[in-house]
Amino acid sequence: MSQNPCERVTVIMTAAIASEIQSSLRLIVEPVHAGENIKALIGKAARRLGFDYWRTHDLWYGRARRIDAVELEAVRARVKVKQEAQFNAEMAAFAARLARLEAMLVGQDEEFFSADLRAARHQMDVVGRFLEGGE
Repeated sequence: MSQNPCERVTVIMTAAIASEIQSSLRLIVEPVHAGENIKALIGKAARRLGFDYWRTHDLWYGRARRIDAVELEAVRARVKVKQEAQFNAEMAAFAARLARLEAMLVGQDEEFFSADLRAARHQMDVVGRFLEGGE
């Protein structure tokens, strides 16, 4: 059964969904710079999601009575992209720290630090495979 593309699927706004949307909007606008007021943050969230300012305003404050499924999915997708980018940046920073650790240990007594070197190299391999998309 095909659905008319003009019909919107609406999700009743429960307290849990309202809370999820509010926290998600705040995550979407990060990083927040000094001097940015709430109005500017709501505008930033609206632009990033492609929503109307006032619609985003109502979602921000939990005043919306309903949310379209398309809106909910857009917010969730944007949060997922943001979290993945954050995670990848953290993994890259972790890989850089491991490389520095390995470089420090190589210059030391290699026999004494051999277990630490093996562990660092193993972690580098794991992180490298993960960043390349493997498991």
